[in-house]
Amino acid sequence: MNKPLPLIAIIGVTGLVGRTITQIMGEQSFFNPFILQGKVIGVASDASVQAGEKKVKILESQIPIFTMEAALKCKPDIIIMSAGEEISKQYAKQFLEVNPDAWVIDNSSQWRMDSDIPLTIPHLNWSPNKKDRIIPVPNCVAIMLATAMYPLLKLGLRQATATVLQSVSGAGLPGTIAFEEEMKSISSKRYENSP
Repeated sequence: MNKPLPLIAIIGVTGLVGRTITQIMGEQSFFNPFILQGKVIGVASDASVQAGEKKVKILESQIPIFTMEAALKCKPDIIIMSAGEEISKQYAKQFLEVNPDAWVIDNSSQWRMDSDIPLTIPHLNWSPNKKDRIIPVPNCVAIMLATAMYPLLKLGLRQATATVLQSVSGAGLPGTIAFEEEMKSISSKRYENSP
């Protein structure tokens, strides 16, 4: 007998990162059964839900959007949190209280420096058997650097220097819109001043 699929909750589904997660889920065939069997729910703020945000499209399906309190009652098995530090601080452990077997994957900085919750770097130090049910995702630059540097460290690398520029997406949708407007303004000024 096939084991039922776990329920996935995407916290912050109407935000920039949440929408990107749903887009990626739609592109990855692995998630098709979850989506088609109604095993994915979106979670947004009360204000977003009251403003009419009721569903998000993934593939040809419309997944429902719940408030946080309604999502807690659903007892999801996998919680992907992308709604900022305060939301993670307030709700991550609540999800584990209602479902102690759940996994919380947190994209905020809330748990990154917590000595009781190991920072997780994909393909390097995570095991599904670990007791820690909160999986803090490192800063995007840290993930890329650690993934690239780890094999070099095993080969004996003792020192490296890197220069990184933080993504504008850290400011969320308003920051992305502001960046696009600034780029349009710069481009139009260059065009006006060109010979």
